[in-house]
Amino acid sequence: MGDALTEENVAVKDGLRRRSDCQQRRWNQARSKVSVPAPSYAQIASGSRQTVSNTQPQLASNPIPSSNLNPNPNPNPTPSSNPNTSPNPNPNRTSQTLTGYASGGTLITTGGRGETAAHSSSAGRVRVLSLDSTVSITTDAVNNQAKGTIVIPDFNGSHRHHASAAAATSSTATLQLGRINGMGANNSAFIDDKTYAMLTQTNDPIRRSTLQTGRNTQRLHDTTLLASANAAGVTLPSNPGCTCEFLSWGWWASNIPDPRHPGHSNDVLGNYVAGKVTTAVQMPTTGSATYNGFMGGLVRDHGDVRLGAGSYQMNWNFQNRNGMFNGSFDNRPYSGNASANATTPQNFNGTFYGGNRSGQLNGSFFASPTDAAAYQGGNFAIRGPHYQATGIFAGQR
Repeated sequence: MGDALTEENVAVKDGLRRRSDCQQRRWNQARSKVSVPAPSYAQIASGSRQTVSNTQPQLASNPIPSSNLNPNPNPNPTPSSNPNTSPNPNPNRTSQTLTGYASGGTLITTGGRGETAAHSSSAGRVRVLSLDSTVSITTDAVNNQAKGTIVIPDFNGSHRHHASAAAATSSTATLQLGRINGMGANNSAFIDDKTYAMLTQTNDPIRRSTLQTGRNTQRLHDTTLLASANAAGVTLPSNPGCTCEFLSWGWWASNIPDPRHPGHSNDVLGNYVAGKVTTAVQMPTTGSATYNGFMGGLVRDHGDVRLGAGSYQMNWNFQNRNGMFNGSFDNRPYSGNASANATTPQNFNGTFYGGNRSGQLNGSFFASPTDAAAYQGGNFAIRGPHYQATGIFAGQR
């Protein structure tokens, strides 16, 4: 069985490798906006036979939280002085669907140049994507394949400029990647729950990437890659501050030609975090908990673009449905507040401040098999003079 799995994964990776030339160019285009070494797409596509051969076909039960989970396993946990931050050495291989948040920045180009001369710089003009951007990832442990969907509301940024006409002009981009059920051999690879990659889906007419503006839907001819942090080779960060075993995060990059404006395209680079979102009925209603973890993403500082990372902490009161945020990002401390409403207590949003910069965060509670509110995860954006940042956060109690 192990040999069969090895051969099948190698076949999957060979199929990915055959499509890697174009993807490598797009990946490098997006990664060139960031001043860190770019992981090779060929590395993601090819991997190592040793890694694949050591992957055992041990299918874990789908960690979908049941209604019998104890929502308050420890309503007032005491943080450990020696938290275990080592990654799981033997990740599960699970057929499951995870949902969560996407973040990123888009560089609008015209004929290879920045959007306009007024906004040009060494890195071009970068616009932060909407915090309502979402991701969905489905893995197929039987066929070693995966698929994903990234949805980006207000893709054209209309809400930032002409609010009165936003309803008519705002566009939503939906990017479709990979396939499952034996049909994703050429555009996805799934090794385990922490190691997978997928490319733009072009073969299934039901799952096409689209751009919807009002009632008008147009097909997008995007070139997109999504890879888990293990596969991409760029950690978020190397010591995330939490095991977060049943969360998944990573990177995505895309080149999206604008079907409305020939010659215009969007180069996007971003992060994502996903898991099993807690349902409203599973949310604890008493007690409090402290969530500790990491923040990671992209920074544009006076025209230079780089990676940023830091710490995340949220002290949450389940009865009052609010929390106090304290964290750091890109070597600056931040603090603020977040809250949730009674209808959807599993989702929260908030604001935070640090010096002359302010930020917003948007997140949810996520479940483990034994704790309905084990994790928090979401995305954030920070603005200040000549400064923009966007990324994801994750923490566990």
